[in-house]
Amino acid sequence: MTDFKDKQENDFLLSFSDLTRLIRVNKRRIYLGAIVFAALAFFYGLFKPVQYEAEASFKEKSKSKPGVGEAISFMFMTEGQTDSDALTMMSSRKLIEELVKDQGLQVVIHKDEYEFPLLPITTIKNNLIAEYASLTRSLVPLVKSPVKDLKAEQIIYQEGIPTALHLQVISQDDYIITDGSKESVGRGVFGVPFATDKFAFTITRLNHENIKGNTYSMTLFPLEYIADNMTKQFIFKQDKNDKNLLKITHKNSDRDQAAKNVNVLMAMYLKYIQCEHENLCQMQISYLRERQGDMGNQLETMMQAHAEKLSSDLSATGFATSEKAMEFLAANQHRLKEKLFSVDIEIQRFEKAQKEGSIDSELLSSSYDLSIINNITAEKRRLKQQLNSLDLALRNSPKHKNESKTSVELPAESNDEIKHGLDLNIAKDIYLGYVKELNEIESKKVQHDFMLNQMDDPGFEITSLSTILSDPISMDMIVKTSTLLLTLKDYDNRSIKEQERLLSDLAIQKNFLKTHVMQSNVLLELRQNFVREKIEQLQNVMMSLIEEQLSILEIQLKEHIINALGNLKQEREIIEENLAQLRLEMASFPQQWAAEQLISQQMSINKALVEEVSRVVESKNISNNLEKFQSAPIDLAVIPLHPKSPRLILLVIIGAIVGAFLSGIWILGKSIAKGIDVTQENLRLAGYHVAGKLSGTYTKISNGEPLLDGDLNTLRRLIAYMTTSSKNRAIEQTLLLLEGNGPDYSSALAELISRQGAKVLLMDLRFGDYSTIVQPGMLQYLEGKVAVPSIVKGDKYDYIPSGGIYRYSNELMSSQKFKQCLTDLALQYEWIIASSSVSPKSAEVDSLLDQFPNFVASVTDEKMHQLRSCFSHAKNPDNIVSFIIF
Repeated sequence: MTDFKDKQENDFLLSFSDLTRLIRVNKRRIYLGAIVFAALAFFYGLFKPVQYEAEASFKEKSKSKPGVGEAISFMFMTEGQTDSDALTMMSSRKLIEELVKDQGLQVVIHKDEYEFPLLPITTIKNNLIAEYASLTRSLVPLVKSPVKDLKAEQIIYQEGIPTALHLQVISQDDYIITDGSKESVGRGVFGVPFATDKFAFTITRLNHENIKGNTYSMTLFPLEYIADNMTKQFIFKQDKNDKNLLKITHKNSDRDQAAKNVNVLMAMYLKYIQCEHENLCQMQISYLRERQGDMGNQLETMMQAHAEKLSSDLSATGFATSEKAMEFLAANQHRLKEKLFSVDIEIQRFEKAQKEGSIDSELLSSSYDLSIINNITAEKRRLKQQLNSLDLALRNSPKHKNESKTSVELPAESNDEIKHGLDLNIAKDIYLGYVKELNEIESKKVQHDFMLNQMDDPGFEITSLSTILSDPISMDMIVKTSTLLLTLKDYDNRSIKEQERLLSDLAIQKNFLKTHVMQSNVLLELRQNFVREKIEQLQNVMMSLIEEQLSILEIQLKEHIINALGNLKQEREIIEENLAQLRLEMASFPQQWAAEQLISQQMSINKALVEEVSRVVESKNISNNLEKFQSAPIDLAVIPLHPKSPRLILLVIIGAIVGAFLSGIWILGKSIAKGIDVTQENLRLAGYHVAGKLSGTYTKISNGEPLLDGDLNTLRRLIAYMTTSSKNRAIEQTLLLLEGNGPDYSSALAELISRQGAKVLLMDLRFGDYSTIVQPGMLQYLEGKVAVPSIVKGDKYDYIPSGGIYRYSNELMSSQKFKQCLTDLALQYEWIIASSSVSPKSAEVDSLLDQFPNFVASVTDEKMHQLRSCFSHAKNPDNIVSFIIF
């Protein structure tokens, strides 16, 4: 229990009953906060622009079965990625900009009408109607669509900022355009393009009624700005069950335009893929024609050259000579023999290295491609360097300096347990993390050692420790120490005894702070040793992993040499077969036959290539046509009946909840800042004894009225706790009642104790109570006017009056004479009850509690932090402390 009290001395708990009491006392403020936030949420919903929501469904082409590479990509596709071409293109700026151009959305035209200042009456009315339509599920549109008189089409505007214009209708066919400064820009005709050097558009009439004299505000927006805003108004979602089905949702303030934008966007996507397919087909056909032409020209060149050569040979002999053929075949035979000799040399070198077991890139270097061997040997060198570094680090570690000079290794079972689930890269990352943590711990230890040395310096500024010690306990200790230092410097208002007490408290707080820092150092040292052990374990594990990696690289190198030998032997067999074939050709085939075969082979290749390219092109065209027909809208967007509901009721509920919650948080924070009220619950949660409550109608027993049952039970619990909790007789004899602003219940308590057969003395220490009857008593004894204090004998208990009002009574009770008086009286009475009107939160409490280890504090409207003196004395396990609530 003592440890619990020490912990709770500065960290008081707030009980549930305290929260409910705060809410009950401040319920009007909470209601007001809820009403204010609910009203704000309601007006937010009212002032939101009216939005219509149009929905449509689009079926994309069926995805073909993926190949191996595509399947692997699909397996590792992260969440949020999509392979939908329709979704990508429809949400792109390219199509959105085409939609803006097609619908003429770059120009916004509003009729100039009077509106109530700062209050959008139309928006408020439409939101209320939309909410009513949502609640009643009306099948008839209740919000009237605004009538548009004019619309801009064929817009050309390349500026980067909006441009504001004014349009005035001067007749049924003509209008005048002015800029923001009311200067004329030009005169236009409805249905006829209007152009300037900065913009161009065509104004068409939608309302055929008489609009002569009306004025309109026009705003030309940059295409990128409108496209970006339009993109935010579209929502594209793939169906969970069918990824090829795309749900398109669009929000717009115009119900007709909302549905039209969705349908036009889908149509533009179809047009886009149509153009893309046509362009792809044209490119494929052009490529096919180009390839046919190249192969035809190449074949024609070869045939002409062969014909010329054959005609020259025939002019002399009538057939092709064999000399050139023999030269050609001999050269090939010589080249193949050189290649065969080189291959034999490579085979002998690999076999020798394999037999001797010395596999190294320097020994195997030749004309053969050794990139793999070089990479493996380079990796082996790098791993060996790391292995040597780790071995050296383990040898130089403080823990293993006196051990064997061989590399330090953990037991095999420990290594296997640590290596489970680790590879070399992960082990390196963990190792670097532990090294970083070890550096931070060593830095903190140096800081703490420096602070411990500096705290012994009397001139050291304690508040500077807050830049290093940031934990709540240290900050609280620093604040307390700083407060004591400031209080100690107030020499004018502090007596010498108070200064001595403050110096003592300051020394205690410094000792607490030093102890806390020293204990923090011990914890840091434990953590440091733990991290060092982990680093050594990781070093051993990394050495084991590196050795395993080296073994794997050795195996890979040997396997590569085996494969290389197999490839070289296979190459040697092929070369020997080619040499045998060349010998046969040199003996039996003339050059003319070889040339004819080459031409025939080239023609076959050209024919096969043209057929294959044509087949691929046709398959692509068929696939593109199928894709074009498969991608089509399923459900076109329809004009919505009602705007999207502003959800005023939901907003009001959420606003009320948020308002009540924020108000409660504000009230709770304000209450905690002012201090927590003392109640039975939080005293008991803090580990202190509470005897109970005394009623507000409590009267002294001397009035002749009996105690109420609740008051009597409270006093009985107090007596039972005092008698059963005492550990020695000397302490049990004295009891101080700090009654403060509460009523005097000392006489009733003394009478109850005397009824148990104990001899009781009631001592009145109310030296500041003007209602006390002035008669000789303790004051006269402490001032030395009488030799012994005057004791008034009673039927049930004896009584020592206070003796009057005295301003310096606190100093008299701190004297040795008062202590000796208590010691003498303890020999005559079993119980000495001292009644004082000192408040538990006053500065006089400390001196009184030094004289009376056992005390009962009466609490009325005190805060928890104001009773720190009482709580400090209650930490002593030999003291008996209780509280009574009024």
